[in-house]
Amino acid sequence: ADRLSTIVSPLVSPRFTDRDSGFLNQVAKRFCQLAPRGLLLLASGSDLEGIVLIAAGPECSVDVGALGSSVVADLAGRGGGTERLFQAKVKNLSAWELAVARLRSRLHESSL
Repeated sequence: ADRLSTIVSPLVSPRFTDRDSGFLNQVAKRFCQLAPRGLLLLASGSDLEGIVLIAAGPECSVDVGALGSSVVADLAGRGGGTERLFQAKVKNLSAWELAVARLRSRLHESSL
């Protein structure tokens, strides 16, 4: 989380292969403390199944709940959350790069 919070980007999106939801939640909590304007998209699992977490720092203007629905649609998943935190189980993490690219595009369009 400490290292991720120093990345200058509207979206930080690492993917792990062997982490559980507790780990992702700890990373998200710390990231949001260190990068209050940051937006974090995390995933863990195999190409066939996994978990996804999206978190926004307290000063980030993005509604994570709304974004989460579109991300999990790309990854064949189901989830839910609030405007600051969204979690989901997904069945197609092989589409991770596509989902990240689409999310970056949505963020860019909304900032214009």
